[in-house]
Amino acid sequence: MDDDREIEASLHAFGRHFRTARLRRGLAQSSVADMAGVSLRTLQKLEGGDPGIALKTVASVMRVLGFGLLFGTLCAPEGDEEGRRHDEARVPKRGRGIRRDSAEAVPAADDEVEASAETGDGPPGPSM
Repeated sequence: MDDDREIEASLHAFGRHFRTARLRRGLAQSSVADMAGVSLRTLQKLEGGDPGIALKTVASVMRVLGFGLLFGTLCAPEGDEEGRRHDEARVPKRGRGIRRDSAEAVPAADDEVEASAETGDGPPGPSM
C-alpha cells in the first residue's frame, strides 16, 4: 500500500511542521496544549503525526500558533484546479437543447427533421 505510506509520511511531516512552528515561537508543549484546550499527550501525538488526532484539535493548535482557521479555505472551490478541470471536461463542446433566454428545451434542427419524418407531420419528402 504505497498510498498508505504516502499518507503516513505526509502526516509525520505535518506533525514536524507543528513542532517546528511551536519551537520557532519559543513555546513549550505544555503551554500550547493549555492554550489550545488539549492534553499534553494529545499535542505530542499531533506533533508525532498521529492519524487519529481530531480535526478540531488541529484547528485549535493552528489558531494558538497563529495560523488562523484555515480549514474553511483548504478545499475551497475557487482554489480547486483539479475539480475545475473535471468540470470543464464534462461541459459539452457545443451547446444543444437549451435556449439562453428560456429554460425550456429546444430540439436541434436534426432532431426536428427526424421527429417529423417518424410521425409523418413534416413536409412531404421525395418519393422513391
